[in-house]
Amino acid sequence: MSQTATLPNALGNAQETRKECPECKAGLPHTPGYKSWCPSCNWNLADEEKREPANRFEKVMLQLGSKMSEGLFREVQGRASSLKRKFTPAKLLAYAIATVVHGVTLIFVAAAAWLYYVAVTEGMVSCYIWGTVVALLAWVSLPKWRKKPKKQHLLDRNEFSTLYKLVDDLADSMGTKRVDGLVFSHDYNAYFYSAGLGKKYIGVGVPLLSVLNGQEKVALLAHETAHGANGDSNRGFYVSQAYENLFTWAEMIYPVSLFGNGLLGVLLMPVLLLMRLFAYSLIWTGMGLVHLLFRDSQRAEYYADLLAMQQSGREAMESMLQKLFWTQTFQYTIHKCYFNKHEDLVSLLRSEVANIPDTEIERLRRLSLREDSRLDVTHPPSAYRIELMKSVESTPRIELSPDDERALEKELSALYAKTHNKWMDIVAEGWRVW
Repeated sequence: MSQTATLPNALGNAQETRKECPECKAGLPHTPGYKSWCPSCNWNLADEEKREPANRFEKVMLQLGSKMSEGLFREVQGRASSLKRKFTPAKLLAYAIATVVHGVTLIFVAAAAWLYYVAVTEGMVSCYIWGTVVALLAWVSLPKWRKKPKKQHLLDRNEFSTLYKLVDDLADSMGTKRVDGLVFSHDYNAYFYSAGLGKKYIGVGVPLLSVLNGQEKVALLAHETAHGANGDSNRGFYVSQAYENLFTWAEMIYPVSLFGNGLLGVLLMPVLLLMRLFAYSLIWTGMGLVHLLFRDSQRAEYYADLLAMQQSGREAMESMLQKLFWTQTFQYTIHKCYFNKHEDLVSLLRSEVANIPDTEIERLRRLSLREDSRLDVTHPPSAYRIELMKSVESTPRIELSPDDERALEKELSALYAKTHNKWMDIVAEGWRVW
């Protein structure tokens, strides 16, 4: 027989009721509007059933990712100075593999040029055909620089002078190059990336910025700025382009079926089998690159956290990371805003965030610890990131004054209506399609 009782909530409006867990029979807190789960045995922790690995290889890789994340955390805990490393054997091997891949691309270019030369000088039609095939291979393999952001997505320095000054001050304080621009998005995230020839940008999600206080904004922007200084190989164009080429080549040669029709189909089976095996070897090499860079990419994230904490202070950095968990709250708020015909998504989001119950915050923390530990996720589990920072003392180097906070809020408020309209249009379109 289940028990029901009212529990006070430290965050205010959210009212919890406690029932019994069907697995361990412990008390089961439940807040209307939030997922019911068991803190004692983690029953119903995830939002949906976890997808089973597609094969043994994927299962091993997922398990290895979890072990490596925890192992690296134990290794660097209390030894923050070890995070800054220029090169490791794994990173050197990754660059060696990438060099071989780029060398193959150069061979494609040279071969295509030679075939066209022979076709022109000798009049051989077959060389035209093969030259075109090889030229196409070279074309898909050539470096593809990420395009510069569109002008309408780039924040103007004059209109957002306070925000740009903050990011410039952070770059100067870290001794790294200032970014070339800030790009706004309507998503609950932030990111650092390169585009064009050596151009650096920071993408800022308006919804995320809207729920952060002044020092938390410093922490977020400092973390992204730090990526310009810590040399994360996964963000390096050289290695990432090699990774893309390996998977592109695999897709091009992978035969969908090994079985054809008639005698020709039987005769081609060995060839198709060899093509499939070669495609798998390319995929495994690409996965090997991810494996080699996994530890370094996670070290880079930890190091970016520590650099950011030096700028914002530990308290702001920790609370900022906590708020990164709340993507699901943002998604829920979008639909609530649409169906309740609320006129301001940002104000509703702030209200929802202010009233998230402690049990939901803990659920998201545990979920992050479980689901982030995968080789294709460069960020360490957020719970590890917060725990590591607790071992380092830090006094903020940059603090926003009340006047700067108000100026920053005024600048960002110009984007709130755009974010509201964008998401209401997306939900409306999805509802119409459904």
